[in-house]
Amino acid sequence: GRDEIAKESPVHEQCGGRFVLPVVVIALSAVCIRLTTGVSQLLVTTLLLEAMLWLDKLVGFNAIPLFNAVSHWIQRYTTAYPSCTEFTTAQRALEELIACHDSK
Repeated sequence: GRDEIAKESPVHEQCGGRFVLPVVVIALSAVCIRLTTGVSQLLVTTLLLEAMLWLDKLVGFNAIPLFNAVSHWIQRYTTAYPSCTEFTTAQRALEELIACHDSK
């Protein structure tokens, strides 16, 4: 029930928060590359974002200690626990979904 759900951690390895630090690094890198080389910042940013997604798929940012720690910290301080209304709404939605599938 609610007590078991409330005990769950708000931190999840696949949360989008794992991209915060890499995107900040990319943004700063793109500006530095543009200023030193004159190459289009849009081109550099696009290539770096693609590399970031490739690295996440290949290695996973959760496997890189610094990125993992920052992601967990962000999630701990930005994820709110569900209120009683949200618990009730989710429970009712799940019951309706189950009833819908049972009737078919």
